[in-house]
Amino acid sequence: MKLKHLKMNLLITVLALAFSMPLAMAGKSKLQMMDTNGDGNISAAEHAEAAAKRFAMMDLNGDGVATKEEIKEMKQKAKEEKKAKKAEKEKRQSESNVESDPAGQ
Repeated sequence: MKLKHLKMNLLITVLALAFSMPLAMAGKSKLQMMDTNGDGNISAAEHAEAAAKRFAMMDLNGDGVATKEEIKEMKQKAKEEKKAKKAEKEKRQSESNVESDPAGQ
């Protein structure tokens, strides 16, 4: 039974990395995100802290268990955030283009 939970937790962590890290990284490499003391290395404590943060993102109700439903919801939220960021970026680019050429020429 414990092995089954361990495998599920590993799967959840991998899914969290796949779907949430690109949004959270915002220009930083995975190493930079995990290397909280900036020494260029990842300690076991730094790795555990990053894993705990990823798990917390999936465990939406905070009960210590990430269910399939919570993971699905987390994925959907990440997808919506990515779409919103893309739309905002496109809006800023469009506004920048109008400001640089107000006559539309």
